[in-house]
Amino acid sequence: MVQAPRRPALSGPTLVRLLAQLADADFAEPPQSLSDRLSQWLVWTDAIALSTALSGQPPAVATGTAGARAFGGDDATNLCTSVRSALTKVIAREHAPAQRGVRAAAHVAPMDEPAGQVDYGEYRQRHLAIQQTLETEIGQLRGRLRAMLAAKTPALARLAAVDAIMERSLGTR
Repeated sequence: MVQAPRRPALSGPTLVRLLAQLADADFAEPPQSLSDRLSQWLVWTDAIALSTALSGQPPAVATGTAGARAFGGDDATNLCTSVRSALTKVIAREHAPAQRGVRAAAHVAPMDEPAGQVDYGEYRQRHLAIQQTLETEIGQLRGRLRAMLAAKTPALARLAAVDAIMERSLGTR
């Protein structure tokens, strides 16, 4: 029996190695390590906040919700499910041809109109609105989940603080 040749092992963080094993595509190893690239993205104030959170003295987590109480796992699951359902409805509503007022349901121009004359600005604006809604709703969900974590144990509070710092620091990337 002939065995397929194995790809060369990647060096780097465990997550990168595991993802490389799961991937079915060949790719080159990046010239910089993940930690080197991450250090270029963080400004010194974020690095200090991250170091403080990782050392076990996390600052208060900015969650956007006042008075967080300890929630059970079912509450977190229900919260995630309801947000996912709401976002699915937003996406489905935006793609429903009857509510759009757009020329065709299949997102194509009529046969007598050349493809170059289709106004894609309308599609772009609609998709930007969907992305903004997704970003807002997911940001609020993360804040609420961080509040739930912070209310449980000191270790989970530290995780919530690290997540808040990383979201603030790397959100634009």
